[in-house]
Amino acid sequence: MLSLNGQDDAFAGLVAAKQFKQALNLCERKLKKTKNDEYLQAKRITILVLWPDEARRVQGVKELDALLNRKPPLSNVDALGELESVVKDPEISSKVQQLWLRAAASRPNDEKLHKIWFWAKITINRFGEAQQAAFQWRKNFSEQRPPHFLYILVTHLVSQQQAKNDTNKQVQRSLAYQNLKKSIDATQGKGLGKSAWAIATSEDLSLLVRIYREQGRYKEAFQFLDSMMSSAFRPGKENWEHSRQFIELASLTQHWKGLWEFCLGVLQDARRALMEPSNTSTHWGKLGDDWKAWDGLVKASTEIGSSEILGTTEAFINDFQAENLNSRNAYLALIKFYILETSARRGDQGHLVTAFREYLLNFSCKVICFQDIHHYLPYLTTQGHIELLKFAAQVSWDERSRSCSLEAKTVKWLTREINALKLDYNLVVSRNDDSLPKNLLPIFINNCLRLYHLSLHIGFDLPVSDRRPGDDAALLAAMGLIRLYNRDKEKSYANNIALFRSIVILENVLSNSKHNYDALLLLVRLYMYFGAGSLAIERYSRLSIKNMQHATISWALFAHMSTIHPQPTKFPSADGKSQTIVNPSEEIAQILQWYQTADALSTKSLNTMQENGLWNMCLDAFSTKLSISQNFIRHQLFVEGKRIQRFNASPPDVQSQAKVNIPPRTIDTMDKAAFPSFEAGSQPPFYNIIPAPSPAILDDKWLVREFKLSLLWDLLHDGSSLIDDSQLEAMAEESGFLQADNSESEPSLAVYALERLYRCYHGTTRGNITEYMERLLNCVESFLKVVLARDISHMRGRSVASFALSPDLSLPTWNTFHAQYTVLEMCQITVLSVNHMLAENRKKSLLDQAWLRTKAQGLLDLCKAISDEVNNAAGDLQESVQRSTATQEISQRVLAGTGNEESRDALGEQLRALGIEANVKIVCKTLQESWSEGLDGVVKTRFI
Repeated sequence: MLSLNGQDDAFAGLVAAKQFKQALNLCERKLKKTKNDEYLQAKRITILVLWPDEARRVQGVKELDALLNRKPPLSNVDALGELESVVKDPEISSKVQQLWLRAAASRPNDEKLHKIWFWAKITINRFGEAQQAAFQWRKNFSEQRPPHFLYILVTHLVSQQQAKNDTNKQVQRSLAYQNLKKSIDATQGKGLGKSAWAIATSEDLSLLVRIYREQGRYKEAFQFLDSMMSSAFRPGKENWEHSRQFIELASLTQHWKGLWEFCLGVLQDARRALMEPSNTSTHWGKLGDDWKAWDGLVKASTEIGSSEILGTTEAFINDFQAENLNSRNAYLALIKFYILETSARRGDQGHLVTAFREYLLNFSCKVICFQDIHHYLPYLTTQGHIELLKFAAQVSWDERSRSCSLEAKTVKWLTREINALKLDYNLVVSRNDDSLPKNLLPIFINNCLRLYHLSLHIGFDLPVSDRRPGDDAALLAAMGLIRLYNRDKEKSYANNIALFRSIVILENVLSNSKHNYDALLLLVRLYMYFGAGSLAIERYSRLSIKNMQHATISWALFAHMSTIHPQPTKFPSADGKSQTIVNPSEEIAQILQWYQTADALSTKSLNTMQENGLWNMCLDAFSTKLSISQNFIRHQLFVEGKRIQRFNASPPDVQSQAKVNIPPRTIDTMDKAAFPSFEAGSQPPFYNIIPAPSPAILDDKWLVREFKLSLLWDLLHDGSSLIDDSQLEAMAEESGFLQADNSESEPSLAVYALERLYRCYHGTTRGNITEYMERLLNCVESFLKVVLARDISHMRGRSVASFALSPDLSLPTWNTFHAQYTVLEMCQITVLSVNHMLAENRKKSLLDQAWLRTKAQGLLDLCKAISDEVNNAAGDLQESVQRSTATQEISQRVLAGTGNEESRDALGEQLRALGIEANVKIVCKTLQESWSEGLDGVVKTRFI
């Protein structure tokens, strides 16, 4: 093969820049110097197939067909690998696979070719074709281990890609099972299984257990794992994970006696001082103090149900607690034991309440306390809840009375008090019970603020940390205020100020704990709700989001950022001596670049895992890789970034040169559990209570509409796009695009009509389409006159700027900016489409030119009038927000605390007691500046 000495980079750069003609010329010059070089021939085909021009593409397909029919067949692995760059096209994919099959048939003893074929397919998630490669590899090299287990692995992956009721799914599951059965036979020295296919490592065993379990073959998996762990063969005994698998499978197969004996043995060994597993047993020393073992012991004992087993289990747990006072698992196991026993016998809850009390007595001084027990709290009766609340308060009081003079014990006392408040929040405050007194929530908030106030005056000499011991008390107060805001459906002025107070408290937390994760995350969402995009960006920057967190948390800021604050913003740097400029478009580009890097790294790690026989890790890596490629957030960030480019008048495709791979369905990886939550088990998580920019529309239907907008924008500029039209149509069909209800479908219909008009001039439509095009134009006109006009009337009223603190003071929210930017966007895309139609119609005369000019001028005039209305409405609101009295009014409402006994605001008085008047003024001032900056961006956004 010809060595290109770096010329591959030149080819890639030209193709990425869509300079296909230059790339083809370079390739042909190289071909003249080296006749019939297979790699360059493949490179030429790749360029032609990727060329947007249909004639060139057809030429590329013909040359590929010629290569497919060539004798002898193509067997150059570099040339075959080059052709893999265009396999996203289904027509091309089947032809390239045939090339691989012919190459393998012509060189059956070339293991390198088989390996490269397999890796080329599996790294781009073409599992069906990788399965064919693995089958041929195993067929030609049957005495080797890797191809057999890789064939099983990829067959399992193929079965997971099939629909639940697909017949092929059952066939693939059966294939995976039969080949694992061959490995079992080879291990046991029977059947037709090759000796090289035997289960010889822990990874082999884990792969078998995982696939059997996912297929529901619990009994067979348990029996084989049991035989491996009880024999002299070591893989089942040398890995603690296999003990955990044994416990799970024994429970699933209801081998209660064996499960109970195994867990008891493991836990008995954990009482000793052994740190390493014994050479003569399956016990694991202190490692055995694992919740999985405790859970198995408790569940097995209650399922067996004999008084002897129950008595032995209860006595053992109590003895273990006495010997291991720091074992939280043992105390939690006793709680679960009494829950299951009480449920089975329908007895009283005396023992259960006692177990809770013992746990609180020993561990309520730990931050993790509430997280440990909150799953079990719903099993207590109301009387049990009352007793537990009383005891939690008594425990915290006793701790204070004993040890408030010592720093370490003071921290423990604070933690006990906070855990008592968390219990109060969970068992009382978070329950939507109309029978509870209305003043209960304000009293709870006041108690939290008093504790936080007290914690600020204790002189801690503690290591530098992201949070101080009393921060959670302030966090609970802020959460209580958010709940107070949401309590009444009819928002009152008094309840509206609760959100501002929540912000003030969280900002005060940050003044002492600059990187408190919970406070920052809540502030990001609250500031986004208020449309204060610049403040949300600054708080998000302090979270120091890295690596995989981009795939789970970045939506908290960037969802709707393009229609709240698309322009760059400045804020003081950490040292306060300079300014940091943050451009949302650049931030999104960096996150998308991380996704591309993660794709490449996951592919590299997969190859390493496969070479080292880490089959189970491979399945985990494939799951992660699939999550990265089909992540909803990734695609949401792409369309948000594209919209920001439009508002900032950036040229298309500067954000990324990588082709967008659009899956039929996305995967929701939003980590809503990252938000603090102490809600009762019967209540939704706290995230659902936080006011936020319209989360309900974040689905694949919304994503299709945004992709179509971005695609149309690209096509109107240079006739090509990074968005694959066929993939987008597959997502549209899967998501039910255009099947939404009422107003949700109105923007989708307008986008669809504009897209169809473009296709009329650039598609392959035949016949008389005049009437069809006229209907599409009328649809766009109707949308502009009815829908956008309606939105503008809202902008002039209070329904968009609807956050009222008094009869005379209404403030912006996210919807203020979102409504303005989306109206401007539809006007922008309509103007571009109409101008493009006029130009194309002069060439192709699909519509009467005079009629079209008249219609187009009407649409252009309408778009200009609407855009001017939006800009004027934003300017008027900006003047209102910039009033000097606005910040004074907000500050006064936040800190209000005067009045008689009946009307006085106790929460305002408590905030005053914190001494945060200066912070309140700063918060109000920064909010005012952020709103003004955001509205200034709307005023300056002019497309017409």
